[in-house]
Amino acid sequence: MKIQKKTLITSIFTFISLVIATYLWDLIKLPYYETDIVGEYSSNKYNANNEILRYLFFILFPLLVFLSLEIYFNKLSLNNIISQIDTKKNKYSESKNLNHLFKFIIILLILFQFFSMDFTLSKLDLFHEGQKLSSAYKSYLDGSLWSGSYVTISIFYETLSAKLIWNLFDQISIGLMRFAEMFYILICKILLILIIFKIAEFSKLKSYYRDLFFIICSLILINKIFDYNIERNDAEYLLFRELPILLLCYLFFIIISNKEVNKLIILIIGSLSVLSILWSIDRGIICNILIFFILLYFLIIKNFLDSLLLLFSIIFFWFLSSFLLGNEFNFFLNNTFSILKEINYIHGIIHPQPFSSDAESIRSSKVLIAIILCLMISLNYFIKNKNFSPQFKLGMLFIAIISFFTYGYNIGRSGGVHLKEVFGYSIIFLTFFSINHFLLFFQRKKIFTKLKANYNNFILVF
Repeated sequence: MKIQKKTLITSIFTFISLVIATYLWDLIKLPYYETDIVGEYSSNKYNANNEILRYLFFILFPLLVFLSLEIYFNKLSLNNIISQIDTKKNKYSESKNLNHLFKFIIILLILFQFFSMDFTLSKLDLFHEGQKLSSAYKSYLDGSLWSGSYVTISIFYETLSAKLIWNLFDQISIGLMRFAEMFYILICKILLILIIFKIAEFSKLKSYYRDLFFIICSLILINKIFDYNIERNDAEYLLFRELPILLLCYLFFIIISNKEVNKLIILIIGSLSVLSILWSIDRGIICNILIFFILLYFLIIKNFLDSLLLLFSIIFFWFLSSFLLGNEFNFFLNNTFSILKEINYIHGIIHPQPFSSDAESIRSSKVLIAIILCLMISLNYFIKNKNFSPQFKLGMLFIAIISFFTYGYNIGRSGGVHLKEVFGYSIIFLTFFSINHFLLFFQRKKIFTKLKANYNNFILVF
């Protein structure tokens, strides 16, 4: 059977599975149970868990059809795919000198941008900013945390962020709270640059094209994904609340780029299990799911010592948190479980059926298709493509997995800026994919040969 025929069959059946998933969307219904919470879900006798089941089926059914056909046509076993996950067997070709120069320049430009910002006045957002200011001020006065305020997003976001910077400068002001959030955005921008740098290292592009990859991706993503405009209606694709996920992603990339795993990094990852929940509940849940995948990675490559260390560090930091927080830890647990159980019924909006006339259907369908595409591309790296390093394959798969799980932010509050905020990781993945493949094509065709000579002269100057 010719490759073209295999591809055609896979494409047709994947498309059919997507049509089936779309048709079955409204047919997936769980029984509604009565609640005292008044909202769109209760008014429509709608079970909030329908959203999760519909989303999982819509994404995973076409993905499983695609993956099954690809494995069948390429005669692969599960062991063939798993063997590619062991990044210790195949070291990627790392650039030792060139990329670091551009990384330094880009980060320097980001710092210049931050310190040259015009901190203009803007109206107070009574809902979002008022929520943070009231909780932080009460904690500033009496030292209370969850016991003093009902926390809906996280204790750090709503209380500690503003309180800590107020104590640092011995001044209570709205401006300091906003400055702290802009500083977190700066950290997110730097982490994104470091992630781009690692992906560039993982690629099999030659040094010149590798640097082009890093520069182009940085210029495209750094201001598109994060913006210093703190007004929620003008939110960019990712919020500063993504900081622990970006940090975890970068730490994982460090792990797969070295033969020996730094034990300190494992301890930091373990601490993120609890710290990410304190930073933002929804981001913390995703962070813990990703930590589970890292633990699974250690088990697959039979790195049992590091898997035990990671598991121990998670348990240790949760016990340490319970000890340091004292009575507040019980309030934290009760508050968090209450939010997870009831928040969707409080402000829930029923997710539109994909490709329908429902409000926001087109926008949500675009994001859903992008997530499916990211997962298919990342899995296809393990099935067909032998011209990519294990680190690149695993790194892209990790970003695709993040894209898949972070759509959960939109489940229960579908539409508006929430749809935009769950599109960020898909944009990052597709940018990496597109630029990498364009440059691989140019590299094979030896395009930019003259530019390469000038580029080498530029490097020599430095």
